[in-house]
Amino acid sequence: MKKIKVLIIGDGVTAYYFLWVLSHSVKTVQLDVIWISSNRVFPRVDPNIWPLITLNGIQEGINALGDNLYSSFQKFEDVQMQFPFAKKVNQYCIVDEQDQKSFGKFMRRHGKSYNLELNNNVFKGTSLNSYFVKPFEFFKSVESSIKKHSLISIKTINKLVVGLEETKSRYRVKFSCGEFMDTSNLFVFSGIGSKFLSTNFLHYSKTHRHQVSKGSVFQIKFKLSKDLPFVLTSDKDNIIYDGRGIIQTNLSPDSRNSFLYSSFRTIYGDLFDGRDFQKYFGLRDKGKKRLPLVSVENEPERFMASISGLYKNAWTIGLREVIDIANIWMRRV
Repeated sequence: MKKIKVLIIGDGVTAYYFLWVLSHSVKTVQLDVIWISSNRVFPRVDPNIWPLITLNGIQEGINALGDNLYSSFQKFEDVQMQFPFAKKVNQYCIVDEQDQKSFGKFMRRHGKSYNLELNNNVFKGTSLNSYFVKPFEFFKSVESSIKKHSLISIKTINKLVVGLEETKSRYRVKFSCGEFMDTSNLFVFSGIGSKFLSTNFLHYSKTHRHQVSKGSVFQIKFKLSKDLPFVLTSDKDNIIYDGRGIIQTNLSPDSRNSFLYSSFRTIYGDLFDGRDFQKYFGLRDKGKKRLPLVSVENEPERFMASISGLYKNAWTIGLREVIDIANIWMRRV
């Protein structure tokens, strides 16, 4: 049986997606995977943060980002039909009709507003079918699948990659400790390390203006009488309830005067008063105009692919791009 050595750089969402795709598609070759990361220098987004997967008014034909997000959401839904790993939820998008600016933005995005009854309270808005993911659970599931796969062996290395050299048939990955590793199959999913790598890797476009974007969420113990998960949204603010007594939100205790905070308080009670909560942080690699940079070098004797600049869209655009890259590569092997 053919044996292939693969190097993967990065341990964020796209790296796990790639391993997940391999676990479902490798059947006729044996893979030796070397998985390289440096969380101490370039930490991934905290896997305790739940990403919300939603269109929320996104349409095709407006701009390149919207087209990308729309098609990627469709791909995400297609994957969920076969391999469900996300929670499907009702997302209630509400709007303050007294705020003309907010209401105008809502109507441009959604076209119509309806009366939504939430726990005997009526709001203007619309409802959507959306998803959220608990990354920690997904990551553990992928790790378990890889370990059980008879044709995939994996070794993890915690080292900082600082450069890349190449020959006609190989790539040489250089580490900060002075060591190096050669491969003819290289996959780079480097997250916030992309800005650093763009000055050291020849295959990263220097015109791609990477920006590191910081975000945070609060997780709150909040048991509701209803067991079904749901999402309450207003503009860019979200409150996710997992159906098991836990809420995550980008709202902070200082957001008490916001429309979403006050609306949730009216429906279910105050988010933070007297409740235990934790705060989680994430750093994301943001590409120019929020568009990702995807590079594939498919040569007779070597293969390299990289994805960067995904920002908040790793779970949708990242999934679609990883599947496309994996399909190209699997046809080689």
